[in-house]
Amino acid sequence: MRSVAVSLACVLFAACAPVVGEPADVAELLRDVKQVVAPGALVGPVAVFGDQAFTVMTGRSGKQRLAMIGAARYGRGRIVLGGHEGLYGNQQIADQAALVRNTVAWLAGGKAGARVLLHGHAGFEPTLTRAGFKVTRVTTGQLPGVLSQGDVLLAAGAQLDKASQGTIDVIAKWIENGGGYFDAVPIWGWMQVTGNDQAAAYGSNRVTARAGLML
Repeated sequence: MRSVAVSLACVLFAACAPVVGEPADVAELLRDVKQVVAPGALVGPVAVFGDQAFTVMTGRSGKQRLAMIGAARYGRGRIVLGGHEGLYGNQQIADQAALVRNTVAWLAGGKAGARVLLHGHAGFEPTLTRAGFKVTRVTTGQLPGVLSQGDVLLAAGAQLDKASQGTIDVIAKWIENGGGYFDAVPIWGWMQVTGNDQAAAYGSNRVTARAGLML
């Protein structure tokens, strides 16, 4: 897959048509977010193809606009995938801190004091703790046993590459029953580092493809 270079010195976004999800979902995810600043980030595309999947944010790639953040509902659960962790990285900027809070709140279905399992994206922890979320760090091996103790999983997808199919199915079932799942990484970078040209093998994609959303 060819990497998609998107200029992110200051990314302005607009709703991308067609949006299959409820417009209220996009509004909730982007509340108080006017811009995202991620200089130098080469954002990978997000494939949005499920009946309950929708584009949240787009960026320019040449003359085209591609999804940089996508979301989906899956059963009673929710998923958000971003094309680069840098979209959320500088939380000293109020808009990006808001994007982190909004994302986790939406994934938790608005539940106050939601329990967040931090499997990856450790930089989110200070922002989430200040916002009143209950954050617990977990390892891949712990996931099957601790998912029932969490409302949202911030996943390190690459660590799920070699997870058993049983573990992947447990995570997917947990989402279907009401869990929230997040990951953000440029898939071109993963492919370059691993030498794997099959994006479907990426750990998070193994979970989320069934919801019609992939990096």
